[in-house]
Amino acid sequence: MSFNMTGALLSGGENTRFPYPKGLIKIGGTTIMGKTLRLFNNCFTEVLLSTNAPEIYFSIAPLFEHKPVALIGDVYDIRGPMTGIFSCLLNSSCDKMFVAACDMPFVEKEAVELLVCFANDNPDYDAIVPVHKGVPEPLFAIYNKSVLPVMERALKDGRKSMKFLLKEINTKYIDEAEFTAINSRSFININTLENLKEIEDSH
Repeated sequence: MSFNMTGALLSGGENTRFPYPKGLIKIGGTTIMGKTLRLFNNCFTEVLLSTNAPEIYFSIAPLFEHKPVALIGDVYDIRGPMTGIFSCLLNSSCDKMFVAACDMPFVEKEAVELLVCFANDNPDYDAIVPVHKGVPEPLFAIYNKSVLPVMERALKDGRKSMKFLLKEINTKYIDEAEFTAINSRSFININTLENLKEIEDSH
C-alpha cells in the first residue's frame, strides 16, 4: 500500500561513537538504511534522505527500483535532527512527512501503517508522535508542513531541541499501549558499538 505522504530518513550526525555512518551498519546482511528506504519506497509516494554527505550513500541507489530517492542537505548550518527534518519537509511535495532515524534496524511496516492511520484520523494536528517507555519518539513520527514556521523560528533562535518543538506545536501523542508488541521493536535504536553487539548476538 502506498500512502500520499513523504517518507524521510535522517542519515544522522557526526557518529562520534561509531567508526562509520550508522545507516551503513548491516543487520542480517542488509544495511539499516537500505532496509528502511526500501520499506519507505513501498509505503510512500516520495522518499527523501537527509544527508550532508551524499557521496557516502550513492552505492545504495541501486536498491530503489520503483522511485528515486532525493538526497536533501541542510538548508541551515545548524547541527541536529530538527534541521534535517525542516530541510526535508521544506522540500517535500506532500503536506505530511513520516520521519525515521537511520539507526533503527527493525522499523516494521505495521508500525508505519499504524502511525499513518493515526495521522489520517487526526488531520488537524501538526505532529503525530508515539510514546515508548514513557518517552516521546520525535524521530519516528509524522509532521505536517504547518510546523515549518515554528521550526524555522526555533532554529534561528538556537532552540534546536525536538522536545522543545513538540511543546510549541499541536502534537498528538500516541500511547505505547496502542502499539502491539511487534510494533514496539521499531523503536529499538543503535547508539553504541555495545548496542550493536547485543543486537548481533540476539540474531
